[in-house]
Amino acid sequence: MTSYNRSILCTSCGEAVSTESKSYYKCRECKLHYICKKCSNVQQIHTLMKITKKQNEIEKLSTKLASANVATAPETSIFERYDYLTMPTSYCEHCLTILHPNKERYYSCQQCPNGFDICTKCINLMKTEHAPQHTFKKDNYSMDEHMLIHYDTSCDGCETVNFKGIRYQCDECRQSYDLCESCYHKVNELHPNHEFKIVQSPWLQISNRIFLARRAIQVLKKFPNQQYDPLTGYTLQDAQQVKEQEEKNLDQFWQQRLKEAKDAREHQRQMHRIQMDSLRHMGAIMAPNYHIMEMTHDDDYY
Repeated sequence: MTSYNRSILCTSCGEAVSTESKSYYKCRECKLHYICKKCSNVQQIHTLMKITKKQNEIEKLSTKLASANVATAPETSIFERYDYLTMPTSYCEHCLTILHPNKERYYSCQQCPNGFDICTKCINLMKTEHAPQHTFKKDNYSMDEHMLIHYDTSCDGCETVNFKGIRYQCDECRQSYDLCESCYHKVNELHPNHEFKIVQSPWLQISNRIFLARRAIQVLKKFPNQQYDPLTGYTLQDAQQVKEQEEKNLDQFWQQRLKEAKDAREHQRQMHRIQMDSLRHMGAIMAPNYHIMEMTHDDDYY
């Protein structure tokens, strides 16, 4: 008789997934999203990795990085953590510890062209571990407000379009139901008894995924015997693919923003032309009447 682990259910069909089967699938980003072999061909919005029996045994063993100051996989997936979902994510280039620049102190190299951030624990090591002619400065992070804009999204509470801040989405309704931060405080009145999840803004999601992929690449190159990055679950190939794809997404994101700005300027010019044409038209209509009014006043005078 086939034994099943009842805590592992296929998220697609709801059936129990046999851990003794040849393979099943797990989302690399979600903590509890499993897919059976039968449902693996269904179109997914998740990034799935194939779990064989051997890989399952490897995953059960600790994948922590020996003799390295690198955090092992947390109990909650990095992709589900509040800080990751709501604020920019970076990492220390030396110990690879995750940083959230808008709430944690860090130092930036003033000479490295592509950025080189160091946590407070590692800054004293840079005298010997980094180029001696380079200097570090304690960075005061200032987040671009556009990073938290939810483009093409409206709040179902106040109907604000392209709102800023945290976006809360109902995790139970089939049709998207979203609330901004202000309206979420009134969720018991607006949308009671439903669970909500946080959805990242487009720019924040792309930026954070790029940083995590870069970090995973550094971890796996530094420790070549490591199959997976413990924090993200990425293999080296996965991390490289994620980085390439998200960099393309970032380029498309900015192209779309530039197009929107160009369209907005063109719309303003069109509105200005319409207003000027209306004024000229009104002037043409008023001019003869003004001339007649002048003649009437002249007759009254005499």
